[in-house]
Amino acid sequence: MFDKTSEQERLNILNKYQILDTPADSAFDRITKLAVQLFNVPISIISLVDKDRIWFKSIEGLDIQEIPKEKGLCSSAIFSDEFYEIQNAIKNPATLNHSLVRGEFGLRFYAAVPLKVEGKYNLGTICILDKTPRVLTTKEKEILQSLADLVIEQLKTHLAATEAIQVQEYTLNMLDSLYESSNYSKSFIGKDLRIIHTNQVTKNICKIVFGKEPKKGDFLLDFILPVFQDEFKQYYERVLAGETIEVEKHEGENWWQFRLLPVYDKNTDIIGISHNLEDITKYKNITSQAKKLQHDLDILAQNFPDGSISLIDKNMIVLYTGGQGYKMYDINPRNFFGKHASEMLLPQLYRKLQEAIPKIWRGLTVSYEVDYKEQVYLTKISPIQNEDNQIETFVLAVTDITDQKRKEIRIQKQNERLKEIAWQQSHEVRRPVATILGLMNLMKMESNQENKLLYLSYLQHEVELLDKIIQKIVAVTNEE
Repeated sequence: MFDKTSEQERLNILNKYQILDTPADSAFDRITKLAVQLFNVPISIISLVDKDRIWFKSIEGLDIQEIPKEKGLCSSAIFSDEFYEIQNAIKNPATLNHSLVRGEFGLRFYAAVPLKVEGKYNLGTICILDKTPRVLTTKEKEILQSLADLVIEQLKTHLAATEAIQVQEYTLNMLDSLYESSNYSKSFIGKDLRIIHTNQVTKNICKIVFGKEPKKGDFLLDFILPVFQDEFKQYYERVLAGETIEVEKHEGENWWQFRLLPVYDKNTDIIGISHNLEDITKYKNITSQAKKLQHDLDILAQNFPDGSISLIDKNMIVLYTGGQGYKMYDINPRNFFGKHASEMLLPQLYRKLQEAIPKIWRGLTVSYEVDYKEQVYLTKISPIQNEDNQIETFVLAVTDITDQKRKEIRIQKQNERLKEIAWQQSHEVRRPVATILGLMNLMKMESNQENKLLYLSYLQHEVELLDKIIQKIVAVTNEE
């Protein structure tokens, strides 16, 4: 009974071999020619049974490439485990109506051995055909089996070669993708300093510098400036010994970084060198500018003896921070370079910063105070516009104003004391003074001695009262 599942598996294996519709191959043709000679038959075929056709990989004695799939010959032989023979096709019910039997060709004899791979999949047959009936001897059957073994070996060789080519093509495609995805020059150089592979960036650079593009097989040193060639020969010898080398070179205002690495095969043997070249002129210029900017910021940071000044970008990454305030806590501000602002600021300060950020991106300057562990910090955030008037960074200045706030509190308390003294002067002092003045006037007009003594006792009482008030004012004034 025909098993569709098994047949589909067989077809899948057949397609895996990628042999259908391939050009003529002398290795297969020699086998069919040998079969014709050994068996003295007019026709020998190496056939592969496809879904709806029988395709001939090699055929000797006929000039056709394929025939429709019909029961009785190859399409039946593939279901045989070993030798398959039809001694007289015109008398065999299974082949009586076959087109090759009833037609002009007049086939009578057919013998085949299935081409079995992977232990169970018959992909086709090697067969011999004759127009007269015949019977093969045991020895002849063994010979045909041996020819089938040769065909199977060739099929396996073809598959291995095809897969190797695919792997090579895949590797080359991956190499191309890897090399071309880079924005700097990459080359793969053989141990003999011949170029094996290079990317378009390399070609463009060499076209500008040397007036020509490097090709596979070219000598690498032809694309190295003469002044550097001897030095690079030494580098390559070191890399072939397993060393990785990075070196920067400059010519005029242009800077280049060379990175040379050994390339290993699966056996960890060095088979070549990866040569990477990058134009780092822009990087060098930016680095120089960054150093100058950092120097200027360091000078500016010295003006923050009680705090810090920081430059932060839109992603809240700290581009710079410094100031004398870090020394109080024995912290190196450079440890925060490139980190998120949340790693640099106290939680209270960072929360307030998050609240202020929307205003910053609108171009507003924001100031606020934060209390932390009996310390008071004044924070001022100022947005910075680029040449396109876009805000991409802001300056965060944090100053410890604890002493200033304490002074303000002392001044406030002193003002309150002065107000109290003024009140005492205008109220408490005026009353006893007025009484004393009144008693003195009475004493001037009084002639009675007893009354004068009485006024004197009153006067003494008021003077004592005035003295107490004065002592109180002095005490309040001396309070801190």
